[in-house]
Amino acid sequence: MSTDLEILRADLASARLPGNRARVAVLVVAAAGTITAAALAASHYLGQPAPPHIKATFAKLINDPRWPVKPVLRDTVKVIGLSPHGILYGAQAKDRTDCLEFVTAGGTTYWVFCANFNTDRGLVLVPPLPFHGTAADPPPFVVVGRLADGGTRLEARTPDGRTEPVPIGLRGYFVFEPRRQAVARSGELQLVERDRAGTVVDRMTIPPQIVLSTVGTPPRKVTGFVTAPAARYASFFVGVPDRNDPVGGRIRLAGYAPIAKDGRFSWVVPHKGLRKWVVSVMLVDARFVPLSDPQGASQDAFPVPDAAFWKKARAEGVRG
Repeated sequence: MSTDLEILRADLASARLPGNRARVAVLVVAAAGTITAAALAASHYLGQPAPPHIKATFAKLINDPRWPVKPVLRDTVKVIGLSPHGILYGAQAKDRTDCLEFVTAGGTTYWVFCANFNTDRGLVLVPPLPFHGTAADPPPFVVVGRLADGGTRLEARTPDGRTEPVPIGLRGYFVFEPRRQAVARSGELQLVERDRAGTVVDRMTIPPQIVLSTVGTPPRKVTGFVTAPAARYASFFVGVPDRNDPVGGRIRLAGYAPIAKDGRFSWVVPHKGLRKWVVSVMLVDARFVPLSDPQGASQDAFPVPDAAFWKKARAEGVRG
């Protein structure tokens, strides 16, 4: 007998088929409402136990010496947020650290890590990996984050003042696919958080979506697409993996790729002299200054997954 979660994941898989695009569009619109059949169904899936292979991923993370995390309570691995194209799984450790795994259909993006968001920090967006795709077929832009302490409601606001509610999952986490994807992709969509009285608790702008395709393991060539109006160059950092931080390590600026008027860019990694290396990308403006949101926060460099990562991510999405 199939569980509700298995049925949901099957729905996500079927959403990748061209014949189901109309159905997916209906789900996206319906999920943006406050009280709809789709929203009620989503609430039903929240809190359901993760399937065995997801629990196995958490078990592997627990035993990884690079993550100094207190023992994770395996019974707490469950769905804490979802959208038409993605599921967020979460588990709590004894030291209040949250371990998260995010999988989207077809491997649009996939990551797993642990962090402590139970602090007095404000609204938090989980830094995403760049999305896998092309300019001709950009993937859905899915945003993952957590409310600030004291916040109860969240809305997305466009520059012209239009808003849509953001569905909240468990423990204040959310997985959100903006209805206005073009605005979100360009980095012009703002999240506004309110408390029960309607007072604004925090606000932030969603960074622009970076869509990449990578050749080689480790990466040898990176092609990408972005629609951020102020982005003029993609700056790339290259370095050797660090034993305690395989996606970061000791990196240095290695070059820039100009962003064409249609948003495309391409860059070949200068890998001479290195046996292994990691690559990160950061968008900069015409003055070579990192893009920043209206609040002045500078955007960080994002790790660039290699071809092996994309293959694994696609397999995980199909497996789901």
